[in-house]
Formats: sequence, C-alpha cells, structure tokens
Amino acid sequence: MTTARIVVLTITLFCLNLVDFAGGGLNQSVLSNPLIYVVLCLLNSLVTGFAINNSRQRGWRLGLAVCLVFYALQSFLVGVEAYYLSDLLTPQLVATILINGAIVAAVFSYVAVLFFGKLQDSGAEYAQEEQIHKWSWLWKIPLAGIAYVFVFVLCGLLVFQPVAKLLEPIAAPLYFAEFQPENPGSILLFQMVRGSIWTLVTLPLLSGFRAPKQKVGMIIALLYAILMAPANLIPNPLAAGIRIAHTTEVFVENFIFGWIVVGLLYPKTFDEERNLAQ
Repeated sequence: MTTARIVVLTITLFCLNLVDFAGGGLNQSVLSNPLIYVVLCLLNSLVTGFAINNSRQRGWRLGLAVCLVFYALQSFLVGVEAYYLSDLLTPQLVATILINGAIVAAVFSYVAVLFFGKLQDSGAEYAQEEQIHKWSWLWKIPLAGIAYVFVFVLCGLLVFQPVAKLLEPIAAPLYFAEFQPENPGSILLFQMVRGSIWTLVTLPLLSGFRAPKQKVGMIIALLYAILMAPANLIPNPLAAGIRIAHTTEVFVENFIFGWIVVGLLYPKTFDEERNLAQ
C-alpha cells in the first residue's frame, strides 16, 4: 500500500512540475530532462511520505506544515538567493520559481496527506498544546540561523571547493574567480536570516512529531537534504562537475542543519514526555 502511494505521489508531482503555471504552458526543463525529474519526484515523494507517515498531526494543520517546508526548500529559499546570484537567477526566473513552486507545494502537500489517510482532522485539542510547544522555543530560531552560517561556510570550504577542483580542475578555478562577492559580510547576514526563516517554517511540522529525537532528526535532515540538493543536478549553463559539487555541498550542508534544528527545537524524546506524563 505504501509503495502504491509513493508511485501515485511521484506521478502527481511529475505532472505538477510538467506545467508552467506562471507562463501558461509546459515546463521546457521537464520536457528536456524527463528522467531526471522522475527521479527527483520519486525522492521528494519518499521523504515527504516518510515525514507524513510519522507525524501525529492530521487535517489542514498537517497539510499546511508540509506545504510550508516543501515550498521553502523547493522554491522560496532558492529564489531568494537571487540576492547574490543575480546572474543565474534573473527576476523573471525567480518569479516563475516562486509562482510555480507555490502551486505545486500546495496541491502536492494536501494530496500527499490525503493519500496517507490523514486529511481528516482529529480534533481541536491538539492546536493549543502544540502552539505552546512551538512558541516556547521561538527564541532559538536566531541561534539556528547563526549555526546555519557556520555550516554554510564550512561546507563551502571543505566540501564544495575540493569536490569542484577534483571534478573540474580547469573550470573550477574560473568559477571561483567569477564568484567573488563585493560584500561577503552582507551575504553571511543574508544567510543567517535565511537560516532563521528556514527554521521558522519547520516549526509547524516539527511540533507534530512524538518520536525519539534520533528518528525525528533523520526525518528532518533527509527532508532538508533531498528536497533541495538533487535539483542542482538539472542541466544548466554550469559545468557538470560544478553542479555535482554543488549538489554534494548542499546535501551535506542541509543534512547537518536538519540535525541542528532538531537538536535545538525538539528537546524531548517520546519516552521522556511519557515519563513526565506519568
């Protein structure tokens, strides 16, 4: 049954990506790289289904929680990087990413919740309990943003650059030379804000889990890594080795950040909460 759900979700997500809602036609990137998109849709369906299946949330709250994370990782957090990647992310491309991403995230998230049998709400008593849980840890969101800056810098130096040099010994130095920001401090501040927003939109989903921290950490880490990193493999003007290096960097970076967010904002395991209740 779970396999059938994932297959249907994959087909649904592929069909949604095939439509260019912003341009009123078909997505040419999907038409040019159908196999890559099938794999991406399968991976996205797997990690999203894994999260939904392990959440105790139901109904519109679960749909909204999944939608926020899916949209943030697939579209919003990518589009805002036009702040310092204006050569790659033109205003028109950013608008397309944000509009298409919003529609795909909304439809896919609620379809996924429906397929996993959690669309029917279980009651209103859950909202008050979880609202208290979320707001009690709100002060740690800026701390998570600062942590993301360190992960961002370290993965750039220790993962991206070595892999890029290994795979593209000629193209990599040229790429590094071109990417020399005038004000690196503003980029680090931007990444701190980006990491804080990232953490904030994860709260509704995170607050719905009641499982050991290790399991929740793996769910969030995989969501972060897989929903964002593999998309960098889609062919674009960058050299193939640069794209692979960037994919590796983002995967490692996001996977680590997922564990950091859970470590900061999910302090109690299911067993600890059960003991407190007793």
